[in-house]
Amino acid sequence: MANFLKNSNLFRAGTLALVAGFGTSGCFWNDEPSPSPGGFSGTGQSAYYGGQDSFIVVDWNYGKILAEQNADKKRPVAGLAQVATAMVVLDWIGANSISKGSLIAIPNTAPQFGQANPLGLQPGDRISVRDAVSSMILARDPVAAEALALHFGWQMSRQAGGRNGMLVFVEQMNALAERLDMNRTKFENAHGLSVMGRPGYSTARDMAKLANYAIKNPRFNFHAAQSS
Repeated sequence: MANFLKNSNLFRAGTLALVAGFGTSGCFWNDEPSPSPGGFSGTGQSAYYGGQDSFIVVDWNYGKILAEQNADKKRPVAGLAQVATAMVVLDWIGANSISKGSLIAIPNTAPQFGQANPLGLQPGDRISVRDAVSSMILARDPVAAEALALHFGWQMSRQAGGRNGMLVFVEQMNALAERLDMNRTKFENAHGLSVMGRPGYSTARDMAKLANYAIKNPRFNFHAAQSS
């Protein structure tokens, strides 16, 4: 299972260290090494953690890589896909002057996520774009991700010849990845889970590129700064 920054508050602007990892049990924060499972050596060089975990630690201000391990190894993307989903949605509503207070419907596919439903959303429920994006960023909410992708994918599809809205939305996620030079990433859906298909894949290095793009966006930081 992929972990990203452990806590959404680490997305906030001003963060010194940006951490992206798959399977890691420790993280770096504000240039202070985690006590477990490893850290920095006395020479100032990053210590090798060992094992098969993938991670990268990047100084957000200068782009300097502080530590990395298996950073280019492809892994199932899991909930990290929702960072891309959030950015596609936020870029779209910004470009089209859409209110984040507008409501979207929860689709009939919601039950397929089982217990991975932090807000307990059910088909037919309605939620604001603002709350759905916040739930994705704060709680890695696959139901909210699915609802957002279907809603805005339908809007996007009207500019793409009426094609399947979800496919159009995922194409936009992959177009964003291509634009950010995330060359070892492929998104298969908006939530990143292996529900009714493949989860997609990425690497720690690619996810750091996406995170760097996200935390420079004030709309994203509005959601990431929420305490709950």
